[in-house]
Amino acid sequence: MASLERLEIRAIIKFCQEEGETPSKTYKRILGIKGKASVHARWVPRLLQDHEKARRVQDSREFLRRVNREGGDFLGRIITTDETWLWFYDPETKSQSAVWKKSTSPPPKKARVSKGGGKYMFIMFADMHGMILQHAVPKNTTVNAEYFCKVLRCDLVHALEKKRPGVPLEHFILHMDNASSHTAAVTDLEVAVLGFGRVAHPPY
Repeated sequence: MASLERLEIRAIIKFCQEEGETPSKTYKRILGIKGKASVHARWVPRLLQDHEKARRVQDSREFLRRVNREGGDFLGRIITTDETWLWFYDPETKSQSAVWKKSTSPPPKKARVSKGGGKYMFIMFADMHGMILQHAVPKNTTVNAEYFCKVLRCDLVHALEKKRPGVPLEHFILHMDNASSHTAAVTDLEVAVLGFGRVAHPPY
């Protein structure tokens, strides 16, 4: 059977060569006759372990149960936070810088955009009503658990007093990813002392 299959493949290759087909097209023709197809792996952000997948299902179901039980009030209490880098550079694209000119005049020049102008890390806090706090992290500062707790204790509490006046801290529920500064024991203690609630974040 294997030798017969090889003869068939050789016959297909000879036919495709006579027809002037490219090697890639010949390869696809062979796979099609053999009932196979060339496919690419599907890109996913992370390859999760079984226990991580189970945790995602568990946390998602618990979140949906709370939404069904408490409705919009639950969603309105959630404050989501994350860190991000903001670069200093001109975001104008080449098409946005286009101008009208005469055929005899030279085209305008535009320097290539570079991210070398510097960057700042920001810690953002927002709820369904809008941005609550945009905290700029000083240069050469590492956002570890101690620094993040200081932002919670000083900056976030002050911002909530200003933008959500009269609402006790116990009303709010923090939603944070699984970064080490968010999951450290000292952070859990700070969140509990301040009175914030916390919603679980699934792995990745």
